Formats: sequence, structure tokens, C-alpha cells
Amino acid sequence: MVSGEVISRVESAVKTLRNKFGQSPYFFYKESDMHCYMYHLLFQGITLKKRSYVLTNRNRVATVQLHKEYPTLGKFSKHPTEDKHALRPDERKKFMDKGKSYQPSRGAYDLAIITPDENTDFDWQKTSVAIEFALNQYHPSLVHFRNDFTKLTYEKDRVERGYILFS
Repeated sequence: MVSGEVISRVESAVKTLRNKFGQSPYFFYKESDMHCYMYHLLFQGITLKKRSYVLTNRNRVATVQLHKEYPTLGKFSKHPTEDKHALRPDERKKFMDKGKSYQPSRGAYDLAIITPDENTDFDWQKTSVAIEFALNQYHPSLVHFRNDFTKLTYEKDRVERGYILFS
């Protein structure tokens, strides 16, 4: 379970980012600028940079809780003939559509705070807090927003706190 200290740090960082964007929107040229700024704000506290342990190649290794582009646990696909831009949860190994083979894949959160488990592989840690950004992504279908929402709410991932920062 995500701690109150982590939630407080995230919500404080969201407010700081919102204020900065309101005062100087061109401070952020691309969405990735917002990622970097938020990462910087979150990494200031001792909690998210303290050493934690996970497995990689069956070896115990040190990491921190805060990561960029951290993979989802669940897999997703985009249906090639329907709304080809919309993500759908899809745990199949592969599927066929009109004679073509497709393979669902894991998504990634823009920023993630994991709950490290030293008995679990690094690529399969539970994400406690996930943050998605959408800068200048307005489209009548809101496809970017809907895809972020799909990743944050997919029950296989069990994200405790999901944030979409939409501007």
C-alpha cells in the first residue's frame, strides 16, 4: 500500500507543476519536459530515492521507487480495423485479423512509483502510483486521454493512485 508520505509528495509536485505551467506554459516545450520537471520534483524527497531491492536475471539488485516509462503488468492491443488508435486490455499471446497476426504488448506509464519486492523481477514490480501526461493532445475523440485512462484503470495492474495531467 502506498504511504501517505508518497501521496503527499506526489500531490504537492502536481500542484507545483500546475502552478509553473499556469505561470509559464512555454517553460515546457514538449510533454517530455513535463516528465523531467515532475521527476525532479518527486526525486527531491528521501523516500523515493532510498535504496530498494528487486531481482534481475535472478540476482538481487538495488533500485529506487521512481521510474520513467515503467511497463504495465497487463498487455494491450489496438484493434487494426475498428478504432485503431484505442488501447484495449488484451492478454492473448497473439490474434489474427483479416489474415494478419498481431501480438498484444505491455504499455508504459510516463512516471511510476513502484512498490519494490526483492523476490520479483524488476520488470514485473507492482506500480503503486502512475502518472500520465497529455500536453496539447486535444482531439475530439480524446484518444490519448482514453488510452491513459485504460492503462491506469486496468485491474491486472492494480495501480493504487493514478493521475492524468492533461493540458
